[in-house]
Amino acid sequence: LGSEVTPQKQLKEEAETIMQQLLTMVQYTA
Repeated sequence: LGSEVTPQKQLKEEAETIMQQLLTMVQYTA
């Protein structure tokens, strides 16, 4: 496979998604 996903890149994208979800939740509960 030519497209290899590095664990770091995957973790970074996952963390960004989680952060966005947390920010959205905070906005609704604020």
